[in-house]
Amino acid sequence: MEMPKLDLSNAFTPHAVLRFSLHQATRCLRFGAENDVKRLLEESVRADGRGDWQAAIQSRYQALRLLSEAAARIARMLARPRHFTFTDEWVQQARRFLAAQTVIFLHHVLSHLQNLLFFVVAGLVLMLLAITYYPFQPREWLLWFNWLVILATVSLTIVVFVQMGRDRVLSLLANTVPGQITWNREFLLRMLLYVVVPVLTLLGAQFPESMRRMLSWLGAFQNS
Repeated sequence: MEMPKLDLSNAFTPHAVLRFSLHQATRCLRFGAENDVKRLLEESVRADGRGDWQAAIQSRYQALRLLSEAAARIARMLARPRHFTFTDEWVQQARRFLAAQTVIFLHHVLSHLQNLLFFVVAGLVLMLLAITYYPFQPREWLLWFNWLVILATVSLTIVVFVQMGRDRVLSLLANTVPGQITWNREFLLRMLLYVVVPVLTLLGAQFPESMRRMLSWLGAFQNS
């Protein structure tokens, strides 16, 4: 069983990561709550099938709490190597189990960050469209204010994505090269959604005729 890759461009599959954590936990120690975790994960899957997301989250939370208790035990054992005798295989299994717990935590945090960026960018685009299509005055000053806010947001977004792409821990969990920006589908999709789209919207509001002409050229090029 391989550990699921940390990929924010696809839907997160918490059941797969939790099952992987359970599998690694049973190989590291005598995990007495194994049956409880399996039962909770099955209940979570059934709740997701019924559309009861609250019950699904509650069951996953209880399963994660039991796995977190096992992770705390393993971390304490690794912190006191003189009191225990470890084999290299056991240490590797323990590290994989702790890495799976880290994937769950990081994906939870980064998913909230991605949702925050999405709603911030969507709010700015909607504000720009409101200024463009409604006779707010003074219009030019409001447009310049949108230029400032959107460009500042886009710049900070680029900095965040670059730092995330070069982070060693995130790179190892995503199977990319640490310290370098990997121009994969996930990175390009985020740049397109949170950088290119707001900038094009801003240019379209400031120079509407030029954007219409460009779109007409693109339409003619596709038709040809």
